[in-house]
Amino acid sequence: MPILWFLTLIVNIFLSVKTFGRITSSNHFVKPLFGLSVSMVGWIFSDLLIRLIDIGHFVLFLHEYKYIFILGAAFFFLLFIECYVEKQKNTNHYLAIRIIVPCVFFLIIITDRWHHLFRKSLTFSGGLSNRFITENGPLYYLVLLYIYLNIIYIVFLLIRYIISVSKIYQIQAIFLIVCILITFSANLVFQLAQVWLHSRHIIDFTSLTFGLTAWQLYYSMFLRKPPKVTKTIIDSLKDQKEDILLLLDQNHYVIYSNRSTEKLFDQNIKELQKAPLTSLTSYVNEKILEVLQNPGPIKCRVIRDQIYVYQLESSTLLDKKSRLIGYLIRGSDITEQETKRIHETIHQD
Repeated sequence: MPILWFLTLIVNIFLSVKTFGRITSSNHFVKPLFGLSVSMVGWIFSDLLIRLIDIGHFVLFLHEYKYIFILGAAFFFLLFIECYVEKQKNTNHYLAIRIIVPCVFFLIIITDRWHHLFRKSLTFSGGLSNRFITENGPLYYLVLLYIYLNIIYIVFLLIRYIISVSKIYQIQAIFLIVCILITFSANLVFQLAQVWLHSRHIIDFTSLTFGLTAWQLYYSMFLRKPPKVTKTIIDSLKDQKEDILLLLDQNHYVIYSNRSTEKLFDQNIKELQKAPLTSLTSYVNEKILEVLQNPGPIKCRVIRDQIYVYQLESSTLLDKKSRLIGYLIRGSDITEQETKRIHETIHQD
């Protein structure tokens, strides 16, 4: 039986390593995904050790402290999904408030030996699977409610996301929901079994479902590809001489940008590739969104080593069936013309 947890652990370590390799990426979902993957690794590793080590006090210690990973998984999963659907609030103040709840819960859990509000009793029964006989306290169900509310909100965000995006992203989000529901179902069965079987020997298989979840997260975040037609479009753009060329997919992810676009966003061209528009400079984002809604031209002023003025225009990209596949933003550097116009205006006045 422990071999199943070991294999699941390997899959999740793979996700953690791949995510850590992109931790410096401008993609704003990478850090929450890394936190989630590390939390899942910790949870699975704790469950694996519990099933391998037949030392009562150490096993009870693991059973208590693995909740730092359980609460971490709930926290980082919600944060990751908020980033994934681009509804996150990127402020340290917001994150500081959000992390208070899991931290308070964890402090309650590790001090439970003095108040027994989380577990009324936890008895190690030993044996081949190192099972437990538990009697849960009121705070156990409060922690469970916190985790389940996170799951419900995550599913709600993904369903709302599915309604507004194209088919390729809808499929990815649907698979994420399926993985979440499988994990939720495994844990719900465990919780109900504790009640129905009156705290007899029960094994929690929740962490075993993380193998499927980790693979789907890896596939959705790192293996998804833009529509094939964009490859042809990218090749055709490389020889064009516009000052600004920015190609977005239908969900506003950057597929291609030329070297001059670095000046517009004040970011390295490698950081721009595959980044969501919302993770880039906020003022420029507003102008890009404005030109997507109104093809333009509109003026965009940015301050770098000097003031630059760009004139932006947009056009939609359609496939052979007239389905939207992306947007092309073209921009011209009109700094000299604008400077000259302002000087002429001043002299006239």
